[in-house]
Amino acid sequence: MHSVLESKKAAQASTDLNLSSASIPVSVTENGGVKNCYVKPFRCENVPSHNWRKRKQNYFQSSQDCDWAQALDQCFSDRELNWNVLSQRKYFLMGNSVTRHYAFALRDLLRGVGRKSISRQREKQTCNGVHGTASCGFDFATRTGHRTSIQFFWKNYIGTTTSHDDQVRDVCKNQARTERCLSSVFRGANKQDVLLVGSIPVNTTYFQAMRGNSLRGFHESGPEWLESQLHMNGHEIIRMLLSAFPGTIIWHSFPFLNNAKNQRTPSTIAFGDVNRCFEYGNSVLKCLTEDYDRVSFVNLQPLQARRIAEYQDFIHHSGGLSNDIVRGMVSILQG
Repeated sequence: MHSVLESKKAAQASTDLNLSSASIPVSVTENGGVKNCYVKPFRCENVPSHNWRKRKQNYFQSSQDCDWAQALDQCFSDRELNWNVLSQRKYFLMGNSVTRHYAFALRDLLRGVGRKSISRQREKQTCNGVHGTASCGFDFATRTGHRTSIQFFWKNYIGTTTSHDDQVRDVCKNQARTERCLSSVFRGANKQDVLLVGSIPVNTTYFQAMRGNSLRGFHESGPEWLESQLHMNGHEIIRMLLSAFPGTIIWHSFPFLNNAKNQRTPSTIAFGDVNRCFEYGNSVLKCLTEDYDRVSFVNLQPLQARRIAEYQDFIHHSGGLSNDIVRGMVSILQG
């Protein structure tokens, strides 16, 4: 027997997030865990002020004509990028294997070498044993002759405490406090530098208490992430990142999943569209980042869904799609 979890947990989260506290039904198992991912996304209640928009534009382009928090599509099609300015920044990326795609794509764009496609296996080999076991970095000359660096750090999900089940790959491994770890990881960053985040924000204390396992298939880990997001200490996570990183932060959505190539998890007939597990988290990030000047959320999923034919498997899409996504993300930067 499945019951319906009313919005108590979500309302607790909404108090922290300043979000709408409308009732959000979630199908749950007999022991209270989320079974499927039907969660109505939150809507932001606060309307940004004029002064807030002006402060935000110290770090990001104006979003009046293109709301990249809703969809990155077409936001960058007609804009020529200032590669001279972009080349004088250092770049830090933190997330999973898809964010790792973007590190390689960013290197190619800054070097001006075109739409090269490196296999996921080659990416893994390149990043094996550097900065831990799944992270890596590049130091290189850009297309404008400047030298810059890109550092990628593996962090599949993020909260204020340790990623208890992913310590082999996670850049913070078994460190108890994430903020102390990230302050060390980003110690070489300056105000002009950029952090691209693809980690899933969760309440890591709750995730560990429920014995969540992010290494399982998405039909299991996705609902667990979602349940942990219903308890998310969101502002603490954002403030932790802002404290650890002095530059501009772009937080991109979890990638759209290609259900047609879903070979490891149950069929969509048995479970439903696993993408729904991440709609709630995307809506939370959109609302959270509106409260802070130098961090912005970018929703990649509509663009990824439109170009799903370019995926290599359930989740990965190195090559032209990754290049266009990265070009779009850096195009929203001010300067």
